[in-house]
Amino acid sequence: MTELNKALGKRLALPPIIDTESCLGDLPRTLGPWPEARSEQIASCLASARTHGGWQWPDQPVVFVSDPHADAEGFLRSLIGAGAIRRNQDRITLTQFGQQARIILGGDSLDKGPSNLALLDAIASVIDAGANVQILAGNHDLRMRMAIGAVQGERTVLNEHLFVRMVSTAE
Repeated sequence: MTELNKALGKRLALPPIIDTESCLGDLPRTLGPWPEARSEQIASCLASARTHGGWQWPDQPVVFVSDPHADAEGFLRSLIGAGAIRRNQDRITLTQFGQQARIILGGDSLDKGPSNLALLDAIASVIDAGANVQILAGNHDLRMRMAIGAVQGERTVLNEHLFVRMVSTAE
């Protein structure tokens, strides 16, 4: 259980289960050749990488989930789609692939979405299932941290913007 959950003394329920097949229905199921038009650009990029020591491949599979933005359901669907987890009732289990993989959250876990706490609980459930999870901080996460710190002090022009929800009004 995360420190936040210990402090709260409970964990939020995971988002309701959505049938795994329905959440995978719109994902690609076939492989195809790389478009020829880009092959020269890719070859040039690989040649450049070789001059700097080449590629360093990870020693285990990596599942990279970027910008979950407080969307626990989207986060869990991403891991189901990647083949890393299964979800049954309120329980997350790792697949064989998920047991071997490193799951990296690529920043912007917090802010914008339906519930920061629900996402933190979903992440905790994946960790509790035994997953190797690493979380990178993005600008939204840092902004949230700064806002939490600012609550304890005086509001000034330097921190007032942290309490304003930034959304686009152009549609």
